[in-house]
Amino acid sequence: SFEEKIAKACRMMSGAYTFMVVTKDSLYVVRDPHGIRSLYIAKVDEGYCISSETCSFPILGGEFIREVNPGELICFNCEGMKSSQIIEETKTKACALEYVYYSRPDSVHNGLTVHEVRKQCGYYLASEENIEADIVVGVPDSALSAAASFARTLNVPYETGLIKNRYIGSTFIRPTEQQRMQGMRVRLNAISSVVKDKRVYLVDDSVVKGFTSRRICQLLKEAGAKEVHLRIASPMLKYPCLYGADSTAQKDLAAFNYTVDEMEQLFQVDSLRFLSVEDFKKCVPEASCLACCTGEYPEDLQDYKDEVKE
Repeated sequence: SFEEKIAKACRMMSGAYTFMVVTKDSLYVVRDPHGIRSLYIAKVDEGYCISSETCSFPILGGEFIREVNPGELICFNCEGMKSSQIIEETKTKACALEYVYYSRPDSVHNGLTVHEVRKQCGYYLASEENIEADIVVGVPDSALSAAASFARTLNVPYETGLIKNRYIGSTFIRPTEQQRMQGMRVRLNAISSVVKDKRVYLVDDSVVKGFTSRRICQLLKEAGAKEVHLRIASPMLKYPCLYGADSTAQKDLAAFNYTVDEMEQLFQVDSLRFLSVEDFKKCVPEASCLACCTGEYPEDLQDYKDEVKE
């Protein structure tokens, strides 16, 4: 049967995948046995909706049903919804970076709202703070939840020191370095009246290649900030993601190439600190993939071994 063909193909594959197959009278939905990428089901009127994020369902007037389980095949047709577990040996390792950057704050993964997880990251980041500053500024948009929590924990004023151009889109996914740099130049603008002569805690969600961090810190200094203390609400990303979300090679990752002291000089900041892996684990579900931080991948790397170095 067609379902058996899908099941056979999935047992031959490794890595992260979620996909849908449409036939004349059915819709088939599959999620990989590690559940690295998320997938959810909602009821919409007389039909169903499938999405990688729960935040899309209210927009469509949908009622959330449940998450597609790792290794599960679901068939939707005129008879309704039929589920079968096509891969029995499953071990959930959902991507932790969904909480840090990829998902919208109002999405829910594994029962946890992205916004709440980011707040927890901001709290633990602030708990280890040992330098004083006058204000907290968050990098729009994915770092704002962590930045507000960071400020609340330290009882330091939270200010809007950066304005984002809403018509640029993500510079992170642009195909060439030149396009990314051009996008960064017009993506953000610092408010001089807010940051001038101030010691600034700058809270961002992550550091990948480091170009964006360097540009934002430079913006604040140009706007008159007396000091810039960069705080990252996630651990250092030292290893490549081999599961489709981030195509950055390990050799291009800032945390792979530089120490924290070297990154301070590169970004021209007065101090730099990352959230520790131990504290990050307190914020995300236990069954999470942290391979980009720890180098511990959910499965054997097979022919990707040469792409990962200690």
